[in-house]
Amino acid sequence: MTRKTVHSILIYGTGLLMMKGMSLIMLPFMTHYLDAGQLGKLELIASIGAFLGILSTAAMHENLYRFVGHLSDGLKRFHQAAGLMTFSMLIGISTGVLLLTILVSIPELWWQSIPLTKTECALLILALAFEGPVSLHLAWLRMNDRATTFFSISVLTTVLQIIMITAVLFWHPSVTGILLAGTLTRYVQLAALHQVNRFPIRPPTQARQLLAYSTPLMLSALIAFGLSGAERWIIAYASDLTTLGYYAIAAKFALAMCILVQPFGMWWMPKRFQVLSEQGEQSAVRQTQAGIVYILALAVFICFAGQTFIRLALPENYGPAQQLLIMTLVIAVFKEITELLNLGMLFQKRTAALFRLNLIITAGTLLITLLLMHHGIGWILWTLAAAQGIRCLCVLLIGQRHQPLPYHHMSLVLLLCTTGMFLSAAWFVQATHLRLMMAIAGPLCLAGLALILNYIRIAPHSLRLPQIMSSVVQSRERG
Repeated sequence: MTRKTVHSILIYGTGLLMMKGMSLIMLPFMTHYLDAGQLGKLELIASIGAFLGILSTAAMHENLYRFVGHLSDGLKRFHQAAGLMTFSMLIGISTGVLLLTILVSIPELWWQSIPLTKTECALLILALAFEGPVSLHLAWLRMNDRATTFFSISVLTTVLQIIMITAVLFWHPSVTGILLAGTLTRYVQLAALHQVNRFPIRPPTQARQLLAYSTPLMLSALIAFGLSGAERWIIAYASDLTTLGYYAIAAKFALAMCILVQPFGMWWMPKRFQVLSEQGEQSAVRQTQAGIVYILALAVFICFAGQTFIRLALPENYGPAQQLLIMTLVIAVFKEITELLNLGMLFQKRTAALFRLNLIITAGTLLITLLLMHHGIGWILWTLAAAQGIRCLCVLLIGQRHQPLPYHHMSLVLLLCTTGMFLSAAWFVQATHLRLMMAIAGPLCLAGLALILNYIRIAPHSLRLPQIMSSVVQSRERG
């Protein structure tokens, strides 16, 4: 990677951490004003929002990557992106109107058995109506390497949301107030992004082709939601909102890992097809494997650092979240690695195969989870972890059949086993100082092992640094 690339990744990462990691930033503060049941309710609403958000966005950002990103004519790129934006607005508004119509038609008697209020649902729908346009705006900034603008808008919206949530917690702590703050922030973010990108209203071209490409991806995301999202509904049904609140704490640290992975993904995902077609398989594999090592190292760091944070920063009654954190990280690791290894399938446009795979695995997983849910949350999470692992393996095997890529398979297995050993140790290590040591030593060991196995490589200019220093010393001695 060049210095400019690393700089962009750092800016994207900071902006994304501010924008999506706000809930983690506010976690110590919120746990002192909201009980575990209220946090569980927020988590349930967030999972419903994630499900409906997949529908409202219709995976339009994938069309931006696939059909606009490779265009060399800047004006044509802009017009195509504007058409996509208009299409996304139409889909989002139509989805919002439909959901609000359904909401007002629900009989009042039904709300007595629903753990949400009508106001909370309405605020959620109003925020989701423009989820697609916001994601397209942000993707356009990334495609054009406008990292500073991305960062500025992320900071603006995050600071605004933190101020509003803080005011809610001080004056009247409630789930409704927090949702209102999130909805208002979304509209401010959309207005700021529109002011920056200034997309005109243009009729979308080749709408049928766009939907043909993105619909299988959207359906795949809906099915994959069964492996990463629907478990909140099962936990809430099988236990209570308090248990879901403990899980919410653990899931936020798994989310932190995913957020820290996304700077790499935000740099790599829009470019991966271009790199594979122009620079060859070796270059694409090299970047993918670097991303996998990064994911594994982050998982180990977040595991031990997260457990330490929960013990020291949160009230004592949130202690059960420490053990749940380990299982949520295993699920997140396989999920993130799968997103990197699906390169071959997507390059060959095998989105229908990806949909069928997700459908089969999710259906089987949900069936097993429903059978085991009364045995406790542990059985639910380990079932999901196994399912994500099987899905990752299947994506790799199917992708290799359609687009063989020179991955180092045995090295990957060894790195996964080493990561598993570190995460297993987290069950038994209780001392705070040992956890902090493991948070540092674990990622370093994984990176060193990856270098020894030649799974990743250090940039050549980095290897020349000792030679440069030696030359400087010799010249001084001669002087």
